[in-house]
Amino acid sequence: MSIKSEHAQIPEQQNALNIFLPAKASKLAPIRNLLEKISKNVPQSLVIEGGSVEERLSMAFWFSAKLNCETKKPCLSCPQCLQIGAKIFHDLFMLDGQEKNITIDNIRSIQKFIETPEHENGKKVIILAESQNLRAETGNALLKALESTFTHTCFLILTPQRSQLLPTILSRSWVITLPWQTSAILQKTIALEWEEKLAEFLESGNEWFNYTSEKGVIDELLARKIILMIRKALLSTLTKNTQTALAKRFMLLPEPGILYIHDLLVQGEE
Repeated sequence: MSIKSEHAQIPEQQNALNIFLPAKASKLAPIRNLLEKISKNVPQSLVIEGGSVEERLSMAFWFSAKLNCETKKPCLSCPQCLQIGAKIFHDLFMLDGQEKNITIDNIRSIQKFIETPEHENGKKVIILAESQNLRAETGNALLKALESTFTHTCFLILTPQRSQLLPTILSRSWVITLPWQTSAILQKTIALEWEEKLAEFLESGNEWFNYTSEKGVIDELLARKIILMIRKALLSTLTKNTQTALAKRFMLLPEPGILYIHDLLVQGEE
């Protein structure tokens, strides 16, 4: 979804402020302070991980307002802040991977947005919400966009965990981490247990079907977690990070094969 605007439109304040509410929570004060410092030397690409979907998105809009506010606070009351909150600001472009998987054509539309002159004195901001399911060709197109962008542009790439992004994108980005949710920590522990089981199966060819054959042992949520776990292990091999047993097994594969399997798993989640 791209952000569109009308030149004179100023939305009602309360409606525009709703998007900022999660970012204003007291537990995110350290993150706001960090973004305050980052705003003095804005990176071309900033990854926001951790927290919840709502918190990541809210923080991205808060930082967008920070970069374009008349007072640079952000004040959340000037026309720029209100238009950003209402998603109608001239110099803001957003794609949401939750609504529809981000495609290479979407990335091409970003390039056109970048090349048009900015309307205000702040920064052009591109928000890629829930971008963890980028296919390899889409990621490569994004990489080219990052390499060709100008100093007036900032990409905000939102993902539950940085390890779900292609290493080439991550290497060109700064990263900030929102406080992890308790449920996310628990899910990570469960995922690690299944990762060890899968690595054991790939090495020996034994036991996996014993683990999975019992009715109801793997529900849809756990199946998605296992797929995500495999994708993360595949991507970690591209950076030669083989700290997990599963990643060590995948190191035997050539890079094109790793990316091919990754894209098949992404396609299966769509």
